[in-house]
Parts: sequence; C-alpha cells; structure tokens
Amino acid sequence: MTATTTTRAGRAVSVIITTSPVQSHPSLELLRKVWHSLQQHLPGFADHRLPVCIVCDGCVVVEPGSRIAHKRGRVTAELAARYRQYIDDLRQAPNVRVMVIPERVGFGWAVRTALRECVDTPLVLVVQHDYALVAPVPLPQLAECLAQNVDIHYIGFVSRTTRDYDVRRSHAPGFVTAAALSASSSSPAVLTPIQRAPGVALLPCCFWYDKTHLARRQYYLDTVFVARQARSPEPDQPDLGDQQQQHKHNRSTRGRGDGDGDSGGGEARKGTPLVVKRGDFIEDTWGHEQLRHLAAHGLDSMLARFGTYFWYSPERTIVMRHLHGRRFRDTRAVGQLQAPWRRRLLGHAGAVAVAVAVAVAARVVFVMVVVCVVRATLWS
Repeated sequence: MTATTTTRAGRAVSVIITTSPVQSHPSLELLRKVWHSLQQHLPGFADHRLPVCIVCDGCVVVEPGSRIAHKRGRVTAELAARYRQYIDDLRQAPNVRVMVIPERVGFGWAVRTALRECVDTPLVLVVQHDYALVAPVPLPQLAECLAQNVDIHYIGFVSRTTRDYDVRRSHAPGFVTAAALSASSSSPAVLTPIQRAPGVALLPCCFWYDKTHLARRQYYLDTVFVARQARSPEPDQPDLGDQQQQHKHNRSTRGRGDGDGDSGGGEARKGTPLVVKRGDFIEDTWGHEQLRHLAAHGLDSMLARFGTYFWYSPERTIVMRHLHGRRFRDTRAVGQLQAPWRRRLLGHAGAVAVAVAVAVAARVVFVMVVVCVVRATLWS
C-alpha cells in the first residue's frame, strides 16, 4: 500500500461514528475500544488523515415507573445525566467533530444529519459505537473500487453472523437469478465473489446492514433518505429471505406512527411517505425495501438498484465484532457504574439475605422455646 494511495483514500472518505445512551456511560470505554480498533485496522485513521464526526443522538427521559427502551432512546433521568457527561468528555477529544442532536431522531436520521452537516467527502464509513474492527480493512483499495464502479453504492464487512453469507443466503426462496433459472430446477442460486478492482473481491449482499460499512454519501442523500416514489411490487407470496430480520423489523415498527414528511431537508413534500422515517434504523426500513425488491424482481435487478456488496476474502476473515453496547460494562470502574439493573439486583439479594436471616433467627428462637418448655416440664 503506497502513501499516495492512502492519501487519496483520506481525501475521499470520512468516518461517521454514531452513539446513543447506554448503561456504561459516562465511561468512554466502549467507544475507546472501537476507536482503538479503527486506529489499528483502518489506514489513515491513526494519523488523522480521515475526517471524523461523532454524532450523538438525543434521548427521551421517561417518568419513574415508565417503560425504559434504550433502543428507542427512552431512558431514565439518571442515565440522561450520565449521557450528557459522556458527551462533555467526548468534546475534549482532539481532531474530532462532535455533533449533538438535541432530541432523539434515531440511527437513520442521525446518519443523515451527519451526512448533511459534517461530511463533504464522496464516501463515508459508517460505524456504530459498539462495532469494533478485528482485522485490517483495505480502505484505499475499496475507495478506488467505488471510484471505478459507479454501480456499487455500499460495501459491508464480514462479522460472525455473516461469515457464511454466501452459503446461507444462496438457498433462500426467491433468491434465483436468470442464470440459475436456466439451469436445472434443483440447482440453487449461488452467490459468487466478483473481482471489481485489483485485489478487491466482492460478494453480492442482499440486505443493507447498519453495522460498519463504506457507502456513497450522495447515494444516501439522493436515494435512501428521500420519499418513496414507487414501491417495489409485492409478489403474491413474498418471501423476504430472512424471517429473523423481518421479525426484528415488525417488533421495531410496532406502535409507531407513519412519520411522513421531512422536517429537516425538504427532499419530500409534507405528507409524502419516507422510506427511512424519524426514529428508524436504516436496515429495518431501507433494508426491508431491498428484500421486497429481491423477492419480486430477483438478484440482478436488486443489485442494479441497491448496489450492495460485502468485501470478502477466500479465508472468510471476520472483520468486525459486536461489543453489545446495551450490555457493555466498564470493568475498570464497576464502583462508579451502579447501573439501575445492578442496584435492583443488589437490592433483591439484600432482601433475600435479610429474609433468610430472619427465618434462621425465628427457627433458633423456636428451638430455644421448645427446649425451655421441655426442661420446665421435666423439673416439675
């Protein structure tokens, strides 16, 4: 990798890191782990050649006794205060722009806000605050691949759950290309890596995952975050190719309003439905738009419209790891991070201990009374 290639990637790529309240705040340890992984595995990051924007989504403070839902930004007043301290500490980081959204807009619109106000490079690496790289990423070669292939809009990275993506996806119903149809009826559709640039093998991807990916800024703004013009026709019996993802989508959108219109940029007229609405995750909306298109029109048409691929190696190298932010704990500061669930657990344990102690004491008193009665009876 030459210095010239790395410099060119630095001029072409910005990094957006999204963050929101988690129980480990105000600790920076979760984000620090992600940051160190980028320094180690992403060319140009450690020496500040890549512009970095950390976008902090807002949150909704719930009343005591109300349901808490971190994924939807519904947190306690205590966690909201710790989140503000976390943001104040983030502002001290050098060579980083920290953007704070005053109200909760969700992952999708947090990315959109950063793309509009922080990023001016043609490409953007989107990183969630709990996904760490575990293997080197050839960023200059991937950036060059996108520059040479205008039909590619998204390059994702392999995680543990997508390591065998080509095998697991190839047998999904509705995932049949024209080439596969021309073969025997028993022949499954096969995902085959393609060489689109020197040293870069890409595997077709059928779903727009939120986890770490490289994408075109303009495709996000001109296609993903705009009004739905013509929804993909639904097949008679649609098969989304991933029942688990569909179940996740149904749960995430249950009970939420339409959210039509766009209060932030004017791409859509008021009342025009957006694909990615306020509060949405991109994969729960745009990703399922892609699955519908795949089920209705097949792989080739889906790739032509969405242009999504994985960077894939023959060794099936896992590139990133999920740190599970909502369950993450900073073990170096356990005494300072008395999370509500931890306090409740300790409270329950204390109550049980007291109950056991009372029961033991009552039993001892009962035995002593019985002994005294027996002695008194014998002496009389």
